[in-house]
Amino acid sequence: MTYAELVKQVKKNIKVSDKTLAKNHFAVEFDIQGEGEGAFYVEFFDGKVDVEPYEYYDYDIRIRTDAATALELTGGKLDFEKALLTGRLSAEGKVDRLTNLGRVLKKDSKKISKKEDPKKISKKTEPKKISKKPAAKSIGTKKATKAIGAKKTAGHITAK
Repeated sequence: MTYAELVKQVKKNIKVSDKTLAKNHFAVEFDIQGEGEGAFYVEFFDGKVDVEPYEYYDYDIRIRTDAATALELTGGKLDFEKALLTGRLSAEGKVDRLTNLGRVLKKDSKKISKKEDPKKISKKTEPKKISKKPAAKSIGTKKATKAIGAKKTAGHITAK
């Protein structure tokens, strides 16, 4: 992704959800490192938002991160505070305003995928029963399998 593509996508991503919080002026400079490297700013004022591909010297917050994280942040898929705590971004300036920034931006309408229930995962990864395999059909039914001495333990079938 190029710098120009990144700024264009951030402009599409940014939507103000709470215009009363955006009435107070504050500016955030994003310094992107790696792919799409460069600086752009997001400025909130009078209930509006402006994204421009320039440095903002009088910023309230400066965020240093990579392009993918910036897109997740501005698209509402990643929480600013979580990203800061996990090291996905570094911030300087009025860092306490990161909370406000997250509340001002609209969250992504698509739900972020939740971790699957471990019980569901184990059912999905459970090996297929021998009786369903073509070779097992020649042996016969489950009764024949038991007669041979197959033993099922912890989701796996082992021979005695």
